Amino acid sequence: MASSPITDHFDRLVGLASAHYAVYPAGGDGPSGMVHRVRPTPGRPWTTLYTDGMSARALPDPDDGLPLPDRHVELVVGCPKGWFSDDDGGPVDMSGSDEGDWLVELVQWMMELPWRIDYPVYAGLVLPNGDPPEPYADSVPFCAALLAPVASLPEDAQDIEIEDGPTVRLLSLVLLDAAELSFAQTSGVEALYERLDAAGVFERVDPERESSVDVAEG
Repeated sequence: MASSPITDHFDRLVGLASAHYAVYPAGGDGPSGMVHRVRPTPGRPWTTLYTDGMSARALPDPDDGLPLPDRHVELVVGCPKGWFSDDDGGPVDMSGSDEGDWLVELVQWMMELPWRIDYPVYAGLVLPNGDPPEPYADSVPFCAALLAPVASLPEDAQDIEIEDGPTVRLLSLVLLDAAELSFAQTSGVEALYERLDAAGVFERVDPERESSVDVAEG
């Protein structure tokens, strides 16, 4: 697998990817990018998924005409160790039978979403999974995704400077349950950020965690 400024960044900060999943645009002839998967490490004991190639295209302009802070982005999310059969160093299983495959599919879908709906993604955007929102998988309670800064990386690692190219901003996917989605819709994203931060919720998916809304109100 050829390296890129995105993979170089993650190789250095997170670790070498063990699996790679192509992403195909609607109506396209070839892949538009990749989702890379990094196994857990002692210093980062969860699996990391990140996109590579999303930033090659500038995001669409927002409908309201307001300036978009980040025109080139890549996405990051994590999941528990054990969701992929090779997390302990065994052979990679690409048959689609791993517990975490739904999360790979979600990241692949999110990678192409701005151009499917002609609308940008940005920190603070909340995306319900359908109407009415449904859990992404039977094994998790989460039915929406929040775009947010990457809490598990240092602040000075949130941007990737591309030589003779754009600055790429990293955004995380924080999965929300129904109560958190409702809270964001009624009280606003900034209030939700405070609840998530207080409960220690970040981009690592944890199906066993309490709702940050319930934690704050308990």
